[in-house]
Amino acid sequence: MPRVDTRKVWRLWPVLMLGLLALSGRWLALGRSALFDVTDRTRILVTTPNDAGPGSLREAIFAADRADRAATIVFRTPRVVLTTALPPLVNPHGVHLDSGSNEIDIDARAQTGDSVIEIRSPGTVVEGLRIRGASGAALLIRAPRVQVRRVTITESSDGVTLADGSSDVLVENSQFEGNGTGLVVDGVVPGVVVRNNRFARHEHAAIRALTAAPSAAATSAGLLIRANTFDEDRVSLVLIHLGARVELNSFRRARESAMFLMGRGITVRGNRMRDSAGIGIFADDTEDALIEDNEVDHHAAVGVLVRSGSGTVAQNNRVYGNGYGIAIVFGDGARPHVVRGNLLIGQTQDALYVVGGSPLIQGNRALRNRVAAMRILEFVPLSGPRLPSVPHLADNVFLDNLLNAPVYGQYVVSRPEPERRQ
Repeated sequence: MPRVDTRKVWRLWPVLMLGLLALSGRWLALGRSALFDVTDRTRILVTTPNDAGPGSLREAIFAADRADRAATIVFRTPRVVLTTALPPLVNPHGVHLDSGSNEIDIDARAQTGDSVIEIRSPGTVVEGLRIRGASGAALLIRAPRVQVRRVTITESSDGVTLADGSSDVLVENSQFEGNGTGLVVDGVVPGVVVRNNRFARHEHAAIRALTAAPSAAATSAGLLIRANTFDEDRVSLVLIHLGARVELNSFRRARESAMFLMGRGITVRGNRMRDSAGIGIFADDTEDALIEDNEVDHHAAVGVLVRSGSGTVAQNNRVYGNGYGIAIVFGDGARPHVVRGNLLIGQTQDALYVVGGSPLIQGNRALRNRVAAMRILEFVPLSGPRLPSVPHLADNVFLDNLLNAPVYGQYVVSRPEPERRQ
């Protein structure tokens, strides 16, 4: 065997070490690329369904929060099971939670008391996740310019909650089913767009958007609810003291009301509402609301009910097959509500129903309703002054109803029956 010159080996040792270091560096780089691909974004993989540990969603969020640039969390596992609260997303450059072409199931049924994913990172995008069993909000948003796309949220207390710090939020192409409330807008959140989503079977409401008191900022909040479908919710939409446009949506089979409105700056246009167990549109103490060009049919109680408030306009709606068609109860005599240009067909009771108010009723057509085309009732309370009904009638057409001439009478409030002891 040839002899090895150890002096040459030692002279070559630094070169060999540099080669090994370079080779190991390439291997380390390859290993890191499984977790981080640093271009303009940091790319982080979720590879395990576990609540914690390497490759978990928890560690991915920590890595995203530490990143000095925008981060993408990519799921390489079809399922994540959570048992404890996750850290919030706080990366100031934005985070993209990306399921790729798959839908990732996040099971939060064992987690109690907290939101599943809290977003405090501006510009965050969440897409392709399926979250179920959240005891709080599935997604709690406290940052501007967040986008929620292709998300499915089921069996949760709340689906998506928009809270302080959020603005210009987009929720689209998502599904909310069997939650307490699907989407919550908590306070004045400007620039929210909710479009092309499906809401079904919510215990309380599909969408609840409210602030405690009216204000100029609330009136100009600019909430847009467009082209969504609502099916079998208790109340599909609750809007209180927030300016909003509700357009081109479909509401079906609400267990109480398709829509409850209160406050200023609300427009409801071009929607289809049908088959609720109660009321189609309930506008309570609204000011200058516009209810226009909607199709409202087969609601057990009332198609459109406007109670109190001032200046609400219900015009050019198609209202048919309800208990009562359009009802106006109370209202400001100085700034009356307006009911004009509506088509009212085939109500099981009266087409137009006025109690204790003096609205302008103009240019409506009431045809083939089973009782009266119009009923006008003085309100008689248990105590205090009576409220007369003196509507202003002009150019209405009443044909083929059981009673075509307006019917006058009283709405008398009766004392409740005392409860009987067993």
